[in-house]
Amino acid sequence: MSAFSFVQSRSTNNAASLAYTSNVTSGNLLVVGFGEFAGSFPTSITDTLSNTWRLMGHYTFSSTVLQIWFAISGASGANTVTINNGSGTGEGLIIAEYVVPTTYSICAGPPSNVGTGTTISTGVGIETQTDSLVIVMYGDQHTNHTVSSANLNVRETQSLAGPGVVFALGDTTASTGIPLGTQYSFTWTGATNNAGTLIALALNDASSAGGTIIISKTINHFVTSEDQF
Repeated sequence: MSAFSFVQSRSTNNAASLAYTSNVTSGNLLVVGFGEFAGSFPTSITDTLSNTWRLMGHYTFSSTVLQIWFAISGASGANTVTINNGSGTGEGLIIAEYVVPTTYSICAGPPSNVGTGTTISTGVGIETQTDSLVIVMYGDQHTNHTVSSANLNVRETQSLAGPGVVFALGDTTASTGIPLGTQYSFTWTGATNNAGTLIALALNDASSAGGTIIISKTINHFVTSEDQF
């Protein structure tokens, strides 16, 4: 059984702030997935519990931006997340909360995009040797279609009819690790002009001293530029 587990999620469009439905728990992983079309993107995130937010991934494709941010909640209670400096003709803001083990690593994965069609994969195969949580942000330039996945739990979807974009957040856990070459995919109804994905990965590291969280900038069988959180 995985030490990672999903707690809650919520989403909105064309709004800079969003509150968690239920109180968040101290020590849990908080995630923001942001998507926008033809506008500016957040340069920072704040919340009512004064957590420190870090940008784990940023991907721009054909006037669309995807971002994944995370924080480790330093307190329990009601929490509203606010994005700063983000704007556009269409925005999707998705928040989520996860139970995590005492010690783990956070990694940003490679982005990918595809042209017209009805499916997209993450493009680069992933492998882990330990209990893992995979979070994938998805965006496309279409509207009013259903997004699903064969190997991810799609937690939230926002369809913005005005600019014609859809954003979604999916996740899954792998208690014994991810087999070599694994890719994750989204499928949608109705062809789209452009679609993209952005990955974040959390790795259980029971062998490390308690309380250490490593932020690693990239994944693909290697990591670069680590710092302590």
